[in-house]
Amino acid sequence: MTSTPSQNERRQVESDIIEGQPYQCRTRPDHEHKDLLLVYDYWKSKCDEHGRQPTLSEIELMDLWQIAHNMIIVDLVEGIKRPNRFRFRYFGTNVRLRSRVEMTDRFIDDIFPEEALPEAHKIYSTVLSTGIPNIWKRKIDFIEKPDEHSLEKQHEYSYTRLLVPLLNKNQIPAHLLGVFHMR
Repeated sequence: MTSTPSQNERRQVESDIIEGQPYQCRTRPDHEHKDLLLVYDYWKSKCDEHGRQPTLSEIELMDLWQIAHNMIIVDLVEGIKRPNRFRFRYFGTNVRLRSRVEMTDRFIDDIFPEEALPEAHKIYSTVLSTGIPNIWKRKIDFIEKPDEHSLEKQHEYSYTRLLVPLLNKNQIPAHLLGVFHMR
């Protein structure tokens, strides 16, 4: 039985990759949108000369105020009795408005459709384990049905997303800083 999304919630019904699979950025992705380059360059400037990634506390969103509304911060929450989970610490206003879902302080497995979780976990985990930024271009189609008395509405948007890894206070990769360019 399929559950009906709650007020202002949506469920993903179809997603198509626009330009290939997610890819790792071993070098500056010069061909990408300027917002992604701004975050990539900022992140690189915070890495030390030996390649150590920055910690979350070294990142100042006010340094990126002009695009903070398109940014996310994701925390790895290590599981003791369950697998690791990812929680959105920060979910920029524009990303929330475009996706029509408030994700701040929520886990991805509480929001994403079940079929999307393995891929999301793989991408997030790979960025943290390799220390290499990731870019993904996607097209998302959603159906929204706020309550049983409303008609379904279909929404579509495309985005390019950059994720870069951040360390926690113990110098362990445990956070992701992301920025979206939405079309």
